[in-house]
Amino acid sequence: MIKNYTRKMLLSALIGFLGLTSLNAQVMLKEIPLAQQIESSSLVVEGKVISKESFWNADHTNIYTVNTVEVYKVFKGQPATTVQVVTKGGTVGTMAQKVSPSLNLDTNDVGVFTLTNDAVGHANAFRLMLVFKVFTNTI
Repeated sequence: MIKNYTRKMLLSALIGFLGLTSLNAQVMLKEIPLAQQIESSSLVVEGKVISKESFWNADHTNIYTVNTVEVYKVFKGQPATTVQVVTKGGTVGTMAQKVSPSLNLDTNDVGVFTLTNDAVGHANAFRLMLVFKVFTNTI
């Protein structure tokens, strides 16, 4: 009787443990310590979103939004009065694309932005000199 009880408890614990590990695989967001965000960023600024404009990528498959941020203070990187922050998603005409999880900025939002250089080529689309994307660390 005790052997069966022990086996059942062990089996229940094993199933419970396996269930928890598979649930952990579904986590889409991972907290990144601020120190790591700053270290990995090429520019860290405090500022306010003063305008935004959405556009299609070259293949016409994704929409991106260029958020112009008026810089109040530079914590890391080269001083600038404004920077353009590219975020995924937006609205072009009657077409909208919402990306989740993703940063969604509105005009007049104020915050501290940890940014990396945008190597995707959005600078060419908007003829911008300083184009950045928000620092993210994928799992």
